[in-house]
Amino acid sequence: VILADGCREPLDLLFSALGVKPNNSLALELGADLDEEGYVITDRWQQTSVPGLYAIGDLTFEINQVAVAVGQAAIAATAVHNGLLEF
Repeated sequence: VILADGCREPLDLLFSALGVKPNNSLALELGADLDEEGYVITDRWQQTSVPGLYAIGDLTFEINQVAVAVGQAAIAATAVHNGLLEF
């Protein structure tokens, strides 16, 4: 990356998330509840108001960080796995 002052910063990855607006159209079409800002509402296991539909990351929370999404993915995956054990 070349900064405004001409400095070069070598990067392997660059994430920018300021001003993210959740792309919630699929969740909305499937009937998931949204909050007033358009984020998908989930329970503590990341499940939406639609049984079997889980949401994570920028779609569910205004802290747009990869680490948050990864943590939410682990929670949702655990919930899905545990749900399959019930069958």
